[in-house]
Amino acid sequence: MRILHLLESGGLYGAERVVLNLSDAMRAAGRFEPVIGCIVQRPGEPSALYDEARRLGFAAEKVLLRNLLLAVDVPQEARRLRGLGIDLIHSHGYKATVYGSFLRALWPVPITATCHLWFMRPGTPAKMKAMVALELRFYRRFRTVVAVSGEIRQVLVHAGVREDRVRVIPNGIPLDPPLLPAAERERLRASLGVGPEGFLVLNAGRLTAQKDQATLLRAVGGLPATGRPVTCLVAGEGELRESLQSQIVAGGWGDRVRLLGFPRRRAGAAAGGRCVRAAVARRRHADDPAGDGRRRHAHRGHAGGRYPHAGPGRRHGPGRAARRPGRAGRGAAAVARRARTGRPPGRRRPRRGASRAFQ
Repeated sequence: MRILHLLESGGLYGAERVVLNLSDAMRAAGRFEPVIGCIVQRPGEPSALYDEARRLGFAAEKVLLRNLLLAVDVPQEARRLRGLGIDLIHSHGYKATVYGSFLRALWPVPITATCHLWFMRPGTPAKMKAMVALELRFYRRFRTVVAVSGEIRQVLVHAGVREDRVRVIPNGIPLDPPLLPAAERERLRASLGVGPEGFLVLNAGRLTAQKDQATLLRAVGGLPATGRPVTCLVAGEGELRESLQSQIVAGGWGDRVRLLGFPRRRAGAAAGGRCVRAAVARRRHADDPAGDGRRRHAHRGHAGGRYPHAGPGRRHGPGRAARRPGRAGRGAAAVARRARTGRPPGRRRPRRGASRAFQ
């Protein structure tokens, strides 16, 4: 039985890992053949999930379903996927559920869904509200909907999905990788400033309201100062980083709670070259090696801050400076020439005038 796991992915996060784990279990069972279907908005769009699925030996497809061209893309993809011999669509997320239901209207194939997360906060965009309303309408017609927690199940039932059609399958994390040797663990703890006597709590995930790191921070911050020292490290990025950092400062918890962010790879000058080459090619951003999609420049061997795109009304920016090097100073002109010729910038610190190219 060939099962298409359909989802829109912004990186390798929780839902993506669950899908890969589920696909691995299906393959091991021998009765199912998983296919990872990654919804993309343009041909050739990169997808970390697609690349990881292929690396792990899974069949993977990029499914072109553009938001404004569904009338064109849905019939084409329905015909293409039918030719792949798909026996079941398993959607993950509101967009995959809605678009998968559109595909099914032109291609009679069973469909089911897993609801990984349900969180509508004040200020949610009207487009997302409309998509979630459609998602709920389709869920009411599905024979089975899977929720990854009892809380999500209650939300679905309260929203009108029949109780006997909702199944709970908790998320699972594979523990196949061996634990680090004791010496390596102690080295890592020391590099993070945690002594051998300390109790270390690590939270890894996007900094969003759904993950509720704020409650964890309050719990750790409220522990008594006496007894075994407790340190909480939060690894990840998200829209709540500033809010969480303010919470740490306001509570005076800086000695026991830290936000690590994403690990910064030593991209060096090559990252700056990618950014400038993207600007010369009039692309709005360069691929970010840290994986979070933010526009960056390089400074002295590290990935640095964001850079603005030179758009309408902007006098400065890497794109304009690189395309008009004569107006940006000799240093910026040299950077632009390297970008055009494909030569990576040197390891030396750029001259003063070059900074204009990265403002």
